[in-house]
Amino acid sequence: MDNVTCLIPFINEKNRPLAVLEIVTKIPQINQIVCIDGSEDEGTSGLIKQRYPEVSLIKQTGKKGKSEAIKLGLPITYNDIVLLLDADIVGLREDSIKKAILYFTNHKSVGMILLKRENTHFIEQLLRGNILVIGERVLWKSDLEKVFEEFNPKGYQLEIAINHYMMVHGKKTLFCGHRIYKPPKFKKMGFFKGIYKDIGMQFEILSLFGLTDWVKQYLYFGKEEAVIES
Repeated sequence: MDNVTCLIPFINEKNRPLAVLEIVTKIPQINQIVCIDGSEDEGTSGLIKQRYPEVSLIKQTGKKGKSEAIKLGLPITYNDIVLLLDADIVGLREDSIKKAILYFTNHKSVGMILLKRENTHFIEQLLRGNILVIGERVLWKSDLEKVFEEFNPKGYQLEIAINHYMMVHGKKTLFCGHRIYKPPKFKKMGFFKGIYKDIGMQFEILSLFGLTDWVKQYLYFGKEEAVIES
């Protein structure tokens, strides 16, 4: 089986990335883990160094976002397959990750597998936010590099840029159901700051390709047959 590099960006997440690393470090196929730390302090990186010395750490300076963090990690990625994970997800399961990686490595025609969040509220499911903007994805490094070359996503635009690339290039995308949970921003930042951040994120996402493209993605990635049973 092909080996996999896992890229995990985070910023001011305290000890949340440790729970993700606890699962990821147990998966033999993942032989490279790179964390990109955009935090204001070294607290989380320090904990990672102590508990998971095998993990590579990159410090991201300046107030840059997730897209730029992943771009920083790509040059040192030495595997052809990349697993992208958010650092604040809860309920990550080893078996689901293994299943997605196994299917991806055995089906070379697949362009991406999305770890579809099943443990989410009705509105997010209706808007397909549990698909379109999720950070948990398995894809080819070469495709991820082309996403940056063609669209140069910034901030929160990475996922929507990847979707657009897969759509316009006709790449096959599958979903693997996973009962992971991502805490809303208002639970981490406070109500008003969290809502403000969410609104800003939505405007930033839509500014890359526009509302029409979002609708196209909504329809394109809503095919019920494109599912790996969980």
